[in-house]
Amino acid sequence: MKRTLITLAAVLFSLNLFAAESDAPRAHASDALFAADHLIQVEVKMSPEDWQALRIGHRITGEDFSQVVERPYDYYPANIVINGLAIQSVGIRKKGFFGSAISTRPSLKIKLDRYVDDQAYSGLDTLTFNNNNQDATRAQTFMVYKFMNDAGAKSPRSNFAHIIVNGEDLGVYSHVESVDKAMMKRLFRKSKGDLWEGYAGDFTEHDYNRIVHKWGKDDDSEKLQVLYDLLQSPDPLPVKALEQLLDLDAFITLWASEVLIGHWDGYASNRNNFYIFRESRSDLFYFIPWGPDSAFWDPGPFLPAGLPKSFKAQGHLCQRLWEIPEVRTRYRAEMQRLLDKVWNEKKMLGELDQALALTQPYRTVSNEALEKGSASIRAYIETRRQEVQAELDVPAVDWPKPESKAVVGPGAVMEVSGEFSSVFQVPESIPQNQASADPLSLFANVPASLIGTGTANVEFTVDGVPQQPFSNYGVRATPGDPDFIRKGYPMIELIATSDSGHPPWRLNLIMDPYQVVEGKSELSIDHFTVWAVLSQGEPGSEEAKTTAFGISGSLELDQFSPKPGAPVSGRFRLKTAAF
Repeated sequence: MKRTLITLAAVLFSLNLFAAESDAPRAHASDALFAADHLIQVEVKMSPEDWQALRIGHRITGEDFSQVVERPYDYYPANIVINGLAIQSVGIRKKGFFGSAISTRPSLKIKLDRYVDDQAYSGLDTLTFNNNNQDATRAQTFMVYKFMNDAGAKSPRSNFAHIIVNGEDLGVYSHVESVDKAMMKRLFRKSKGDLWEGYAGDFTEHDYNRIVHKWGKDDDSEKLQVLYDLLQSPDPLPVKALEQLLDLDAFITLWASEVLIGHWDGYASNRNNFYIFRESRSDLFYFIPWGPDSAFWDPGPFLPAGLPKSFKAQGHLCQRLWEIPEVRTRYRAEMQRLLDKVWNEKKMLGELDQALALTQPYRTVSNEALEKGSASIRAYIETRRQEVQAELDVPAVDWPKPESKAVVGPGAVMEVSGEFSSVFQVPESIPQNQASADPLSLFANVPASLIGTGTANVEFTVDGVPQQPFSNYGVRATPGDPDFIRKGYPMIELIATSDSGHPPWRLNLIMDPYQVVEGKSELSIDHFTVWAVLSQGEPGSEEAKTTAFGISGSLELDQFSPKPGAPVSGRFRLKTAAF
């Protein structure tokens, strides 16, 4: 009997030890490569023609931004040098969904074994470099992932890289752990399972097709469909049934971490930038964060001010969970743990200082932009605890379910046509009348004083019915807004006003500089070659509406040159949802 008890105790001990080991990420040969004080040097050499094709590649999103092509980017052969070590015949491609999918400094993925079997570096066969397009400090991705790992979330690792391609210095990138089987093995000790990626996707009828299966045996997403079906029921969400599908504790940790750190472009706040991994042994789903290069911001550019600071629930799963009192209690307890045990202002400010010092020799941004960005991060870190704790000290409130301010529709179909003639100008600064608490004013940075500059005409129909409300126009071409996420992209800026009281329109046509050429160009309005942003009403007003996504069409340029005073003329056609 005694021997039996000893044997049983040994078995239980080994099971507990296995569980403890399973919960903790395992050591990996790449650990030193992701050291916080390490910046890796990467030089790439490839044919100039391939580099041009790589940088202008982009996804296909469809007319209403609802379509996602799973593998839109082609690999190209290249040779690289990493920290002085030459590696021949690798594959390199562009990466990114929207915010980082630029041609000027494209995010990059390097597949070391694309052409040479088993070729690797520090135990990795894939290297991922994100361009931090929305972060002048280049520090946010590192800081967010560091915080999430400290919090216990299933998260990638990150540090820094300096990238040079064909002699072109692209500056500082985030070196981010690739979300692949090697990462799953590190986090879960096994890599078997299925992986999905969410591109502005959610568990709703309209957005579910943008949760795309990446790899694994569940090609038809039958297992994920079970979770989707459960979330569609109008009945209260059964927690026990949900926990047979989802590691709810792990999800709550990630949810609270995203909110606290201000990752406004993640799942909880914007239904974007996330992976879902089904771990085969437990058969449970785990969410993994992605794309935090614009964090430390609450509520971000697409949600209205005045929302709760301690939680966000734009994601449908978050909304359904927040309806359950038990989950609210568990979430708030986890948020309190993060504030008490993980959120350390002195430590985080030190990490920011360390990152800025490490990357200083390789900066490609202005001192003004860097100082503005770092000051914003510092202010967020220093004030975040107080505003979140204040809400945790009182009863929880319901989520108000606000609509995004950047997307109009679905609704009546609006078709717009216009023509314009003006010159290329370099504005001295953003006009004071555009200074606004509404970050979407950046999407409509066309001053009213532009009226009378150049010539233009705009006509449109709503469900086929002609509308001609505008009588006054202003138009010009500019180098673009330095604070905009399409830095270095020239714009056509147009304003149209009415003598009859119709709200003014502002149109930005934001052009890929590597696809627009001097002289005549025919360009697709597809969010990438040309991104059209249309606003109605005065920026920052309660009546203002902006369609930043979901506009398709064409732009024909008869004349264009990015030189001050050069003539610019052409015409455009747009299709979108009506305001």
